[in-house]
Amino acid sequence: MKIAIIGAGLAGVEAAVAAKNAGATSVTIFSREAHLPYMRPRLPEIAFGSGDPSRIAMHPAEWYAEKGISLKLDTPVTSFEVGDMLMIKTPDGEEIADALVLAGGATPLKPVIPGLVSSTAVFTLWSADDARRISSYIRRIRSVAILGGGILGVESAIRARKAGLKVHLIERQSRVMPLQFDDAPSAAIAKTLEDLGIKLHLGASVDSAEEIGSKLGLHLSKEQKTLDVDMVVLAVGARPGIAVAQASGLTCDHGIIVDETLQTTCPQIYAAGDCIQYGGQTRNCALAAITQGRVAGYNAVVSTGVGTFKSCPADEIPLLYKGSDLELHSWGQTAATCASAKFERLDDGKDPKVVRAKVVRSDGTLVGVQMVGTGEGFDALVKKRRPA
Repeated sequence: MKIAIIGAGLAGVEAAVAAKNAGATSVTIFSREAHLPYMRPRLPEIAFGSGDPSRIAMHPAEWYAEKGISLKLDTPVTSFEVGDMLMIKTPDGEEIADALVLAGGATPLKPVIPGLVSSTAVFTLWSADDARRISSYIRRIRSVAILGGGILGVESAIRARKAGLKVHLIERQSRVMPLQFDDAPSAAIAKTLEDLGIKLHLGASVDSAEEIGSKLGLHLSKEQKTLDVDMVVLAVGARPGIAVAQASGLTCDHGIIVDETLQTTCPQIYAAGDCIQYGGQTRNCALAAITQGRVAGYNAVVSTGVGTFKSCPADEIPLLYKGSDLELHSWGQTAATCASAKFERLDDGKDPKVVRAKVVRSDGTLVGVQMVGTGEGFDALVKKRRPA
C-alpha cells in the first residue's frame, strides 16, 4: 500500500515513520522546502546564531533511505484528487497513493501595518530560509524590534540580545505569553528579560512605520513615540495552511477539520500538526505535532483495511522551554480565561524570577499548572489532574 505525506515538519516525519511501521509498502514525504526536515522550534538559534539549517536537521539524508521513506524535497503539492486512488499533483508530475496525511503546517501572520508591509527590513521567522536571511542581515545592524510576546518572540529576543543587538520586544497585551501564564509568572518572565537588557513595550502596538535614513521608525500607539530600529521580526502567530485541502474539497474552518482519529471529511485522508482544527481548536505545538503525526500515519494505513483505528489524545499538551537564562513550564488554562478559576502560588514568592503555581476551579478541579524559573513538581501535578 502507498501512503503519501504532504509536509516535512515534525508531524509529517512522525506520520511517515508510523505508516512504515504499520506496514505501508511505500511511504513518500513531499516537502516544499529544499532543506532536510528540521526542528522548527530551534529556528531562533539559527536566526541569531550560525545560520546553518543543517545544524537542526531531524535526521541525515541516509536515515530516510534506511527507513524506506522516499523524501522529495523542493516538491510542493499543488493539488490532489480523490477517487479509488488519490492522485497527488506536483510541478514534477502526478503520483498515486492509497491514503494521504496532510501535515503542511501553518504560515506566519503578517499584520498589515503601514510602512512595514513593503520594507526589506521586516522578517518572519517560520522557516529555515527565514532564519538564514535573518542571520545574514543581523551582521550589519545593531538593533531589532520583535513584534509578539509569545514563546517565539521571547526566545528570539533572548537570542538576539545574546548576539549583541539592542532588543525591543513589543506585545499588545499587558503581559508576555498571555495565553500560557497569569500575571505573576508573566511578571517573572518579564523580569528575566529586562535583566538581560531587553526593553519591553507591553500593552503597545505598532500603528505605522516609516523609513528614517537607514532605520525604521515605529510609531507605538500606547507610548506615543517613535522607536528607531534597524530591523523588525514578526512573531505574532500563524495561520493553519488549508489552501490545498480546501481547494481539493475537504471541509475546513480555521484549520482542516478532523475527528478523534484525525480523519478529515475524506476517509482516505488524515491530517496532523499545525494545519488541523481538532476539538474546535488550532495549535502551534511541537509535542502535539509529534503525537498527532504518529496517530495520523498509523490510521492512514488502517484506512486501507489493516488494523484497528487509534484515537488521538485530546488532552492539553504542556509547553516546555528550558534555556540557559529562562525555564518555562505551562499546562492547561489560565485563571484569566477559565471561569471561576483561582490562581494559587506554590512557592514563597521571594525570588522575582521564580514562580510555581496552579490554577484550580471552585470545585477543586486542577485545570492549569504554571512554572517559571523552575520545573519542580510540574510533571507530578500535570499527571495528577484530579480535584485538589
